[in-house]
Formats: sequence, C-alpha cells, structure tokens
Amino acid sequence: MPGCRLNLLAVLVFLACKGETSFVEKINLGDFAWTVSSRNSGRNITVQAKVPGGIFSDLENAGIIGNIYYRFNDIEYRWIGETDWAYSAEIYMNKEHMEHS
Repeated sequence: MPGCRLNLLAVLVFLACKGETSFVEKINLGDFAWTVSSRNSGRNITVQAKVPGGIFSDLENAGIIGNIYYRFNDIEYRWIGETDWAYSAEIYMNKEHMEHS
C-alpha cells in the first residue's frame, strides 16, 4: 500500500499539535490488525488483539488463559494486571492525508 507508515501515537500527537480542524477524517481503529505484547514479565506473549477490547478477552481468545470467572482463575491470573501490555498496529497514511494535515 503506498504511503508512509506512522506510529498511531505520532499521528495523534502531530494532529493535536497542528491545531487545525479544517480537515477531519474519522478512522475506525477496529479496522486495523492489532497485536498486544507483554512488556515487563518473564512471559514473552504476543497475540492478536481487538480494539476496542481488553487484555483478558484477547488472552482468552488466543487460548493463553481460560475463563476469568471460573473458580479461582481471578487469583491465578493476577499476573495479567501486574504486567505492562502494549497494543500496536500499522496505520498507513496516503498522500492526501498528509496534504490535509
């Protein structure tokens, strides 16, 4: 796909600093292929994710954990809340987007 690859955070910061609202295009973040990765635990986990969504449902859908509400799983899965998670996706902007920003 032609265009330049930008980090979502960089795009949002750029648009916020620009301060212009003459060109506004809404994008559905759920349309992108998201992944979520653990950052600070001994577990090296990277799975597909949904946005909007949540870490527990993403891990359950990937088969990493079972039902959080079953028996004592809420205690067994405490490590999830103690782990830093990073959601990422590649977002492409074409020339027209860049000219209007």
